Amino acid sequence: MKLAPFRAVVFDCDGVLVDSETLGLCSLQRALHEVGVERSLDSLARFSGRSHRETLAELEAESGVRLLARGIERRMDTCYARLAKSEGLHPCPGVPRLLLHLAACRAPFTLASSGTRRKVLFSLQTAGLASAFPRFVCGEDVARAKPAPDLYLAAAALVGVPPGDCPPLRMHPMAYGLHAPPVCRLSP
Repeated sequence: MKLAPFRAVVFDCDGVLVDSETLGLCSLQRALHEVGVERSLDSLARFSGRSHRETLAELEAESGVRLLARGIERRMDTCYARLAKSEGLHPCPGVPRLLLHLAACRAPFTLASSGTRRKVLFSLQTAGLASAFPRFVCGEDVARAKPAPDLYLAAAALVGVPPGDCPPLRMHPMAYGLHAPPVCRLSP
């Protein structure tokens, strides 16, 4: 497989940099359980990569239970931190080596995540990757989180590279593995 030329890379956090997808879904499931909303992990998988607010708004509409007003976002973060401490949180395989290689080649890279800054920073610190990402873009930094291109556009601007020269690497929601989504051909 031949890679297209690029001038910078935009990483997603969960499932790309940090092996945290399952912990994130478990924290959502547990936080929902605490307020009487029962969902299987499989049914929650469709929310991978989406912002807490967007996820909770959709689940609120489905369940009829007010979730956003009940502090579920904070409960999710608390559950996530607890799970990360008990289960461990590690970089995805090959990530530290890839980041070292990009740095050695002086290839700019950053992170664009729909997650909250607090959660992303916690994940990076716990997985030992925080020093590689002194600046990054989170869902709360833009008007619209993924799948809208706002995060990727802001991240490309952060590293000073035109969006079309800056492929985003994220987990495909229906398959495990790196995937450059159609928005990698971004235009402002």
